[in-house]
Amino acid sequence: MLRQMKWKGFRASLLGCFAMALLLAGGPASAEGQARLLVAPDGESLYVVHADGRVDRRALPGLEPLARTTLGESLRGAALSHDGRFLALGAPDSTRLLILDAADLHLVKGMVTRPTRQGRARVAHIETMGARNAFLVGFSDTPQLWEVNYQVPPPAGFGNWVHDYRRDSGEAKVVAFPVRKLWLDAPLPEFRLDAEGVFVSGFDIRGRLVVFDLDLGRTVASMPPVGGSAAKGE
Repeated sequence: MLRQMKWKGFRASLLGCFAMALLLAGGPASAEGQARLLVAPDGESLYVVHADGRVDRRALPGLEPLARTTLGESLRGAALSHDGRFLALGAPDSTRLLILDAADLHLVKGMVTRPTRQGRARVAHIETMGARNAFLVGFSDTPQLWEVNYQVPPPAGFGNWVHDYRRDSGEAKVVAFPVRKLWLDAPLPEFRLDAEGVFVSGFDIRGRLVVFDLDLGRTVASMPPVGGSAAKGE
């Protein structure tokens, strides 16, 4: 049960409530079965992402229903764009990244997470990078980070090697939600971002603490697990 309360001194009044089923894991410092709640940048909407594939948008205050969708598959990881326009969700069973319109929750784009031609990857974690107009996606079984740009219109040639970025050159293609793929030494299923959206840090599946520079596109420092060799910069 989710309740919204308003406090005045030592007294509280109930503004709204509704029942919730098992909720999403995959947020910062989350554990299996914890709730994943996202508040819109304007503070007027609350998004509730259920592990079974249901997504609710509720009004604040009061928690009145505004929109609901059922995606029909389990979800892990959720993030809301800094401008409140898009909601990104990971669907690990179908190995997809889903982009929803945050207003009415309709599916805008579904991307198969295929880092290589030989296999797919399960989304483990998603963060918003407002300064970069992008979502950052980590995977549980593939050593990559995806920087997914949600700018409208998207920047021409984002994530690709382009010789001439002028639109009239015909070389720089404009694709909605373009992806920049960044390679790691090992999968990074949980991570943190610095305030400027440049450095990513977290423990990879080998137990190493790594720091990745998004501007340079490479790991710049690492610390091995306890009992390993000395820490080093790369």
